[in-house]
Amino acid sequence: MSTVKALIVDDSRSACLMLNRMLARYEIKSESVYSAAEAFEYLKKQRPDVIFMDHSMPDMDGLEAVKKIKEEATWRDIPIYMFTAKAGNDYLKAASDAGVVEVIPKALNSRLLGLALSRAKLIEPVPKPQEPVELTAEQKMQVWLESVIENKLAPALTYRVDKSTREMREETEQTSNRLYRESLKFHMRQQQQLVQRIQAERDFLSAAYKDSHSGLFKKIAATLSVFLLVSLAFFINLWQQNSELNESLEKQMTEIQNLKSQLGQRQSAISSKAPPKSAPKKRSTSESQFVVDLQGNVIAEIVDLSMDGSRALAKTRENFIFHINDGKRVEVYQGDRYFASQNCFGDSWIPALAGEVYADQENRIWYTPKDIDPEMIAVFSLMTAEGKCNEAQGQLELVQLRPNDVQITGIESPFVRLAEGERARR
Repeated sequence: MSTVKALIVDDSRSACLMLNRMLARYEIKSESVYSAAEAFEYLKKQRPDVIFMDHSMPDMDGLEAVKKIKEEATWRDIPIYMFTAKAGNDYLKAASDAGVVEVIPKALNSRLLGLALSRAKLIEPVPKPQEPVELTAEQKMQVWLESVIENKLAPALTYRVDKSTREMREETEQTSNRLYRESLKFHMRQQQQLVQRIQAERDFLSAAYKDSHSGLFKKIAATLSVFLLVSLAFFINLWQQNSELNESLEKQMTEIQNLKSQLGQRQSAISSKAPPKSAPKKRSTSESQFVVDLQGNVIAEIVDLSMDGSRALAKTRENFIFHINDGKRVEVYQGDRYFASQNCFGDSWIPALAGEVYADQENRIWYTPKDIDPEMIAVFSLMTAEGKCNEAQGQLELVQLRPNDVQITGIESPFVRLAEGERARR
């Protein structure tokens, strides 16, 4: 009886089951894991005689995982086969350069697998199987669907979603900037007109005073009274116009919020049209994903995951939300930070929602309080994502950005990773 032990690394449970059954015909025992991270943990505890690696996986693609395995002295002599739907001369060369023994197509039969194992001297040469084993029509269709989704549909839909999101975001920003510039120009014109009127009245009163110190006193008093009445009427009119402008700005801001809401609905609609993968790849409620820190402690639950698995949205037990890039780090805030003082001094404010968590380039954690609403703040300076302080002027709807307090957010470090539900609770 063969003592060869194989490790199968594939996020498709159906593909793992199919390969497990084929290996069993050659009396090879196999165990399956469903991500590159799980494969690394497995290799720390056990040593298989051969590894079958899928290419497209959520946390790390197969070639990157092969390179990492070959970097470890204790693992590098383990033969690795790519078990994937990908093909082509370029891919075969990349696989060979990474240290792969051979690329085995997923739509293979038992004899092809036996020949590959014989060439690696993992089993005795088998001239001809007693019963050639071919994939069933259902299994072939399943492998074909997975290949089409991975190589054609998923990249196309991802490109369309990104393009629509970028266009909607640019349109929203342009509308907001235009409204701010128009409001600022209007107020500056009003102020200039008021200054010109006051200067004209002052010049008139000075001329009248020089003409006569006594005879024109009553006329000056009357003129001054008229001026005060005119100024009062002007200020009342200006206040009314300002109120109307504020109402108009509020309506425009409401329209902007509606545009943002439509953007979210459009993204959801596009995502809902994406063709789902085969039934065995759906996660049940018991297999939901969580976010854990470097010590393995659960700090949040995944509430949304991008199609390619490169970006996830998570929510902590304290109901703070944050994004994760590449399944291993809290997203860095890339926008401008505003200050209610000159030279970027004091508390910083950002145009975001309450209850969000960000990291920065220096691996520090920041958050926006979840128990407050965005408010209109008069800003005088801003700090760009590149760390440059610029002058600024105007009013924006912002929320305060505060340094992390682990007792409030439940997050201590920006370095995290994703884990399956049952494994994360242990």
